[in-house]
Amino acid sequence: LELARRVFGPGHDHLLTLLGNRVHLLMARGKRDEAIGSMRAIVPAHEAKGRAMDVPHLQAVHNLGMVLN
Repeated sequence: LELARRVFGPGHDHLLTLLGNRVHLLMARGKRDEAIGSMRAIVPAHEAKGRAMDVPHLQAVHNLGMVLN
């Protein structure tokens, strides 16, 4: 993740995808609180790019809901 941050920069689609994949891994390992924190960072990253309501943003909102559930 740190390498992706340096290479792509914060908020880049590839980085956000990696972070989303990390959330799934955290949930599989039972680290729900950490997963929630990560998802809460991904959603506003999409919004900051002016992409609210685009498919990646809606997927992130959906995934946040699933993690919270």
